[in-house]
Formats: sequence, structure tokens, C-alpha cells
Amino acid sequence: DLPVEELRQWIHEQSVHGIWIRLARISDLLHEPELLRDMGIYGQIAVGTQELAADNLRTHRFLLNFDLHALREAERQWEKLGVYSIAYKELLEQFRLHE
Repeated sequence: DLPVEELRQWIHEQSVHGIWIRLARISDLLHEPELLRDMGIYGQIAVGTQELAADNLRTHRFLLNFDLHALREAERQWEKLGVYSIAYKELLEQFRLHE
């Protein structure tokens, strides 16, 4: 299934502006808790990670880390996440084929 409409619109806007989006189901990641987070890899410069507020719904802060080790770890997690996720553009193509 596609995400709910409000979230899908936000994801689509990000994708249109050149951000690579991959989607995964939380239920598929329960045995990989380190992958259950929002992160961004900014080229070879930095990795950003989201920290949630106590309610686990709102962003408390988004941290940028310029450490090379942190960047390599984020790249490793991105590759691992690829096993469980699908590119947003690929998901759209699948739904277009079924229409």
C-alpha cells in the first residue's frame, strides 16, 4: 500500500525536488531497531539524524555529524535498509501498472 495521502504528498514533493526517498514498513524492521530512524546523508560531508521527543511523534532535534566514522556507519545502514525498503519512484511505477 501507498502511505496515507497527506504523507504521500509530502514524500512526493521531496522526491520531485531531488531527494532520494526509500520506504519501509516498520513491521519489517522490528528486528533491526537501528534502522528505525530518520537520517540524511549529505554527500561525503555529514550525516543528519532525527531525535524524537518523549511522545515519539515530534522531532526534538536533528543533529548533524561531520565525523567520517559516523558518515560511513550511516552509509552502511542505508545499504542495509535497502534490503527492506523500496524506492518511492519504483513504488509509484508498481501502482501505475496495477491501475
